[in-house]
Amino acid sequence: MKHQIGDIIGDRFRITEKLGEGNVTTTFAAIDEAQDQTVAIKSLSFSDVKDWKTLELFEREAKTLKQLDHPQIPNYVDYLQIDTPNGDRELCIVQELAEGKSLHQLKCEGWQPSEAEVKSIAEEVLNVLSYIHNLKPPIIHRDIKPHNIIRQKNGKIVLVDFDAIQDRLLGGTTIVGTYGYMAPEQYQGRAQPTSDLYGLGATVLYLLTGKDTAQFFQEKSKIDVSSEISLSPTFANWLEGMLEPAIKNRFNNAQDALEAMQASYEVARPFNSDITLKRTKNSLDIVIPPTGITLLNLMKIGMVILISFVSFPFVVKAILIAIDGAVILALLILFFPGLFFLNGIHFVAQRINWHFRKIILSFNHNNFILQEEWRILGFKYTKYQEGKTSNLKYIKNTEEYYFNYNNNIIKNNSLMLNNGMQVFYLATCRSYLERKWLKEQINDFISNIN
Repeated sequence: MKHQIGDIIGDRFRITEKLGEGNVTTTFAAIDEAQDQTVAIKSLSFSDVKDWKTLELFEREAKTLKQLDHPQIPNYVDYLQIDTPNGDRELCIVQELAEGKSLHQLKCEGWQPSEAEVKSIAEEVLNVLSYIHNLKPPIIHRDIKPHNIIRQKNGKIVLVDFDAIQDRLLGGTTIVGTYGYMAPEQYQGRAQPTSDLYGLGATVLYLLTGKDTAQFFQEKSKIDVSSEISLSPTFANWLEGMLEPAIKNRFNNAQDALEAMQASYEVARPFNSDITLKRTKNSLDIVIPPTGITLLNLMKIGMVILISFVSFPFVVKAILIAIDGAVILALLILFFPGLFFLNGIHFVAQRINWHFRKIILSFNHNNFILQEEWRILGFKYTKYQEGKTSNLKYIKNTEEYYFNYNNNIIKNNSLMLNNGMQVFYLATCRSYLERKWLKEQINDFISNIN
C-alpha cells in the first residue's frame, strides 16, 4: 500500500514526510495525534514480501524494540497490522523519530571529524552496544554502519535501524549486514556480539578516511591502520583491535572495548623492552626498571677503580706533605692524581645512577610525580620530584657529553623533560626505539591536556 502525505495510519498517525525506502520497506515521518509527538513509521506490505524470512525479521525487530529501553535508541511507540481494501496486509513499526543526520550524510556533506570527535562517537555507540549485548538473551544489531548512526543537533548519538537484529538464543544463519562493514564471520551467517564491534571499527575507519574496509588493501584481510591514517598510537592500536578479522583477536565484548578507551590499558612497547606504560584518558603511568650492570660496564668500572687506586697513594702522600706545611708542593703532586681519582669516583657514581635507578613517572591533568629509586646491596634510596602538568613544555631526545677518566669524550643519550624551570632526565642508556616510543607517548598526552 502506497501512502501519501497527509494519510492517516491506524486512526492516529498522520504522515508528514517520506524519509526513505529500502528493498521491501518504506519509512515515513508522521505526527502522533494522540500524543502530539513526531514519530517514524516503517511500513511493510505482504504483497512486497518475497520470502517468509523477511516477515520473520520484521516481526523480530518489532518484538525487540518493544523491550529496549535506552536513551540512545528511539523509543518504541506501537506495532500495527492493517488490512487494506485490496486484500493486502500492512505491518507498521512506530518509533520515536530520531531527528538529525546520519554520519554517512554528514560525511557526504564534507564533514571532517577530528580524532577526538570520532572517539566520542565510538564511546557513545559502545555504550549502546554494551546495553543490547548484555540483555537476556543478547541482541546483535548486525548492521552497524554510518547510515544507522544519527548525530542530533545537540551532538547526541542515536543508533537506529534494528531490522537486521538477531536474538542470540534464536540464532539463525541468514547473511545480514552491509558489505564493507560486515565482520568476516557474518559472511558465513555466524554473527556474534563482537561482529558489531567490527562494524563500529569499520564505521570509525570511514569517518576518518571516507572509505570503508572494502576499499583498503588488506593482506590476509587485516588492515594496517597505522600505515593508512595518522592517529595517536593508542587510538590506532584500539582501532586495529576492533578490526581484527579473527573473533578471538578482537575485544571480547563492547565493555572491554569501551574500557580500552576510557580506562587503563597497556600500550604496546618496543620488542624486548621491560618498560611498562599504562595510559587512560586522564592519566599516564610509566615505570622504567633499572637496566643493571652489563659485563662490559662492569669491566669499565673495574678499570676505573683500578686506575683510581693507583693514583690513591699519590693523593695520600700529597695530604701528608700538606700537613707538614708544604701546601704548594702538595697541590702540585695532587693535581693529576687527584683529577684521575675524582673523575674515577664520578664515573662509578654516574654508572651506578644510570644502571641502578628505577623511575616511576605519573601524570594526570593537574600534576606529575617523578619518583627515582635506587636499591644497592640491600640499601634503598628514594627521591621524589613533582610539578604541574600544565607547565610541561616538551620532552625530547638529548645528547650530553662528559669527559671520562682519561679525558675521552663519552656520550649519554637521554630523554629531557622540561617544565620551564627544571629539567628531568629519563631513560638514560635505553635504546633509541625505547626513547622514541616514550617521547611520542608523553608528548601526545601533554598535547591533549594543553
